[in-house]
Amino acid sequence: METLKIGSGIRQIQAEAFYNCTRLKTVSMGKDVEILGEKAFMNDKNLTSVVIGNGVKTLGNQVFRNNKSLKRVVIGKNVAVIGSKVFMDDKKLKDITFTGKKLKSVGKSAFRGIAGNARIKVPRTKYNAYRKLLKDKGQKKTVVIQKK
Repeated sequence: METLKIGSGIRQIQAEAFYNCTRLKTVSMGKDVEILGEKAFMNDKNLTSVVIGNGVKTLGNQVFRNNKSLKRVVIGKNVAVIGSKVFMDDKKLKDITFTGKKLKSVGKSAFRGIAGNARIKVPRTKYNAYRKLLKDKGQKKTVVIQKK
């Protein structure tokens, strides 16, 4: 399975559900998914793109950690909490887009080890608040936070 589309009726992805998956390349989540358990997609070496559904409110600790091929993530509009080390060691991750305006907290080292040329796109009206929330979360100083 290279593409995973999580449709309606699925509310939760359990901790480590797709841990160490080698064939998965893209993941998109429907609006019913609310919970992403810790390490759910950790160490998925061929995963390149993720679209987090609008039902998700919290990204569990280390949920996308150590995905060596991950390049692009779209974060759904209702995500309010990003746990610790969520994108840690995703060395090729360079395109992160926040679609919502509800982000309240970002855990320690959430972005440590992402690409040095990464761009984090945030809603124009939340630019200052998101810059503050994303400050010192492990990303290099060369990572750009920009208005979308």
